[in-house]
Amino acid sequence: MTKNLFEFATKELSQDAFLRWLFENWNCEEEDVKEASRSLITEILKKEVDFEKIAQFNTSAQERNIDLLIKFVIDEVFYLIVIEDKTYSFSHDDQLIKYKSYVDNNITRINAQYIYYKTNIISSDERNDVEQKGWEVFDINLIYGIFSKLSRVKNNILADYVEHIKKLYMDLTQQLPLLVKNWNPNHWTNFYHNNDLKIPEGIHFGYGNFRSQYIYLVFNKIDGWKKNPYGEVRSRDLVNDESKFSLRILLYDTDKESLDKYLDEWKKKFGSSELFTLQNYRQQLAVNSIAEKIKTKSDLERNLQRYLDEYARLMLN
Repeated sequence: MTKNLFEFATKELSQDAFLRWLFENWNCEEEDVKEASRSLITEILKKEVDFEKIAQFNTSAQERNIDLLIKFVIDEVFYLIVIEDKTYSFSHDDQLIKYKSYVDNNITRINAQYIYYKTNIISSDERNDVEQKGWEVFDINLIYGIFSKLSRVKNNILADYVEHIKKLYMDLTQQLPLLVKNWNPNHWTNFYHNNDLKIPEGIHFGYGNFRSQYIYLVFNKIDGWKKNPYGEVRSRDLVNDESKFSLRILLYDTDKESLDKYLDEWKKKFGSSELFTLQNYRQQLAVNSIAEKIKTKSDLERNLQRYLDEYARLMLN
């Protein structure tokens, strides 16, 4: 059986290339590809489109770092689709504001649709941030809805992408495998969004993807980033039957002023706890003292909850 192209083409630039290829084939002879392209365009424009009237259709990539621009004319009305494409990452450095400002100020007489296309789960906080900046969210649920409805997909590239989206959707939104050792990065993302943890008041709980190597779960005081030590659990530490719970209290990116002022106090706090063992590393303040074997989701939740509560007790009092 041939392996799926998108098992290897995992970067955002690869997805950029696929989307550009799909848009460019809006009027091709392959009915399945044409259907997919037109379905996506219709979903973006939110109205029925008379594709027979489309003219001057063209696409571009990475213009002023914007992932994709799709331009066309219908009945002498100019349309522009602006796409910011994400797989695991988040928007940064006000890029959405910059891109929208560039288009609004430099491309006139045009109906612009700003699409934040992310093949992942999007939290309410991320969604609110994106929408407040004038962009529409296409998350894994919406994207799955578009591609899963396609009929009789024959083109190999499109078929691989449809299967890729279906697998992402299942891994990100459906029931997790029983054993944590069998979780892939998308299962870990699923766990972050769908768990039974009770996050202590005053604590921010988040996650990220480190260079496509592993998922990390992190927690800190609300508004405490770069000012306080933070807790981190890494997916790569829980990959076999013998894996034990591992949590680090880290100081990466903590500003010098906070380190100079509070480091001794933090050492005293974490050193006084039976749940932590102090470390002598520059960027690592402490690690967990209790290391239970982690087999199931409930094992992970139980250990995480214990350390979330202890971190809150130490840092908020």
